[in-house]
Amino acid sequence: MKKRRLFNDILLISALVIIPVIILLVNISPGNASSGTVVITVDNEVYALAPLSEDTEITVNTENGINHVIIKNGEAWVSDADCSEQICVSHRAISKTGEQIVCLPHRVVLEIISGEDTDIDSISQ
Repeated sequence: MKKRRLFNDILLISALVIIPVIILLVNISPGNASSGTVVITVDNEVYALAPLSEDTEITVNTENGINHVIIKNGEAWVSDADCSEQICVSHRAISKTGEQIVCLPHRVVLEIISGEDTDIDSISQ
C-alpha cells in the first residue's frame, strides 16, 4: 500500500513539473515565425504589408512624423523615428503572431499576423 502511494506521489509531482516545462518550451520556441506578415497601419488604415520572410526596409511618412521600419531575419523593428519619446525605437524586435510595436505620437502600429490572415478585411476589423 505504501509503495503504491509513493509511486502515485512521484507520478503526480513529475506531472506537475514536466507539464509547465513543456508549456514554457512551446511558448518560447520561435516556431515558424518567418511565415507571418507585418501589417503597418497609420490612423487605423493599412499603410503597408510585408512578409517576414523577405528582408526589407520601409519608411513610413505620416503627417505627424517619420518611422523607419526594418524587416530582417524574420523579425521587424523600428530602427529610427523622429518622435520625442523613442519608445517604438527602444522596443525589441517582433516576430510572433499578435506582437505589436506602437508609435503613439505618429499613430503608427506594426503588428505581426499569421501568413493566412493577410486578407485586408480581417486586418481592418
